[in-house]
Amino acid sequence: MRTNTSDLTCLILAGGKGKRLRPITNSLPKPLVKVAGKPIIDYSIDHCLFHGVDKFLILSGYLSPKVVDHVSSISISKDKINFKVVNSGDVDIIERIRQALNYVQTKYLIVLYGDTISDVNINDILNFHKNHNSIATMATWQIRTNFGVIKSNESGLVVEYKEKPKMDVWINIGYIVISTERTGCINNFDTFQEFLENLVKTQNLYTYQHNGFHYTVNNLSELQDAEDYLIEMHQKERING
Repeated sequence: MRTNTSDLTCLILAGGKGKRLRPITNSLPKPLVKVAGKPIIDYSIDHCLFHGVDKFLILSGYLSPKVVDHVSSISISKDKINFKVVNSGDVDIIERIRQALNYVQTKYLIVLYGDTISDVNINDILNFHKNHNSIATMATWQIRTNFGVIKSNESGLVVEYKEKPKMDVWINIGYIVISTERTGCINNFDTFQEFLENLVKTQNLYTYQHNGFHYTVNNLSELQDAEDYLIEMHQKERING
């Protein structure tokens, strides 16, 4: 069932220094690093627009003027889509969110990491969150290993071998939906990690398991992996299209 995303504001975290992507990020904010010819942040924006989201807060810090210039250059109808860049400087994620709350007027907000490319179904995760009536819902993804995994018996005989399997571990990939009316508790914490850990402790965090594609671009190797995947995907689309 398609839900009403007019009640949703998208917060994209775009303030980190991206140290592990140097030298690219010496002069470029990490969300503006291009993957397959397109800045990472544009994948997130386009994906949200596809799901009907029309309110965006871009939470900048490092090299903020370049983020402002890029957002200003995005060629969409600005009279229908609301963009605002909030520069909170060199602070923890939770402070970026605290400052952004001054501009949120919707029932819900969704926090996206600025270094992540995923096809999380925003309508589905928002419906899931509403149905569970909790403070927050986090999208998670089953981690894949790049190694061949072996099981052996006591004598060392290999009894099972799997090449690059999915692991029984789910990771936080952002797309964190939060009920705006219940964000007052954010003021009680110094870091976003502490906030999430407290949600777990108080049983106020649900997980929405995402089974589609996901790439986090933390370093040059992950950048290459994401680029290879997206180029291959685009080639398949051209062939099938």
